[in-house]
Amino acid sequence: MRGRGRCSDWGTMGSMSRDEEELLAREVYVGNGYRRFGEVTPEDAHTLADRFSGLSGGGLEQKVAPVGRAWRELADLMETEGAGRVADLGAERAAGLAEGLRVVPPGGSWLSS
Repeated sequence: MRGRGRCSDWGTMGSMSRDEEELLAREVYVGNGYRRFGEVTPEDAHTLADRFSGLSGGGLEQKVAPVGRAWRELADLMETEGAGRVADLGAERAAGLAEGLRVVPPGGSWLSS
């Protein structure tokens, strides 16, 4: 099954911290199935960006528009750098992008304070 292998499949496990490894292994829903964050492609990022565009009403747009922009920026970054998947950007860089993409909850929790 695609996207379900071990992080060691990426060939970078030895240089990653446990947190980075877990981040890249987090699953995100793309199109019609789940994929590990580290395996997300530029095409997947464009798909996610498109899913967040055009949503409006009841303050929803204010909350989701930045997430859509973040996915679009990720897709552009990956294309510019020739990265075929998020893991190709490096775990540290992916970790820096994850909160804006909502791969991890903002501030560490999905619950509002």
